[in-house]
Amino acid sequence: MRWCVDAWLARQSTVAMDSDDPEAKAKAEIEAIQKSETNPGVLLASGYIAGGSLAGVILAFFAFSDTLPKDIARWQYSTIPVTREATLDELGKDAARFKLGASAKDADVIEFGKEISELSREEGLLQKWVKVPAGTTLKTPDKRAILIDKEEFLGPIAQRIMGREYFAPALFQTNANLLKLPVKLPVGAELKIPGGVLPAILWFGVLTLLLGFAGAGWLFKEKPAS
Repeated sequence: MRWCVDAWLARQSTVAMDSDDPEAKAKAEIEAIQKSETNPGVLLASGYIAGGSLAGVILAFFAFSDTLPKDIARWQYSTIPVTREATLDELGKDAARFKLGASAKDADVIEFGKEISELSREEGLLQKWVKVPAGTTLKTPDKRAILIDKEEFLGPIAQRIMGREYFAPALFQTNANLLKLPVKLPVGAELKIPGGVLPAILWFGVLTLLLGFAGAGWLFKEKPAS
């Protein structure tokens, strides 16, 4: 982008630089250099770099917590509710068909359905919907014993005793000898949908255009000296 802006600014100064007057030519060269080095695009580009660095430092700082990174990533994926009781693989295919449309090829539906079911599995969806019978005594990862008074799903239990529903996989792992993963997911579960790259590409394009307009002097123009 810097190269494009510099080339554009150079073309604006071509007439003056082709002048036979050495003083006018030198002045045009100095003005071209000043525009290249001091235009708002340089400041904006520096801001992009600094902003990215600061964001990286902040995200790295959050790593001290077991919950903050996951809380921040809560909206990383979109979700789709389950409308019928079925296996995760079947529901993944249903969601893929819904997202891709009725005209989508079967191969594309199968492939996208696998991505949906695998992502949902990795995010602990099955563990959240494990049924815990009444009277079961669960152990938490920190060795506490919790008596379950009534039949309940593991997700709400994890929310209540550990503060976050996404701790259900850890709770399941600690009590694997007592609990069993569900074969089918009930209505009310929510599948995770893998995000596409299009939003990132669009934002990248917007930021690039903004940088180009600022560098060309069309945005953030400096007020002329009075």
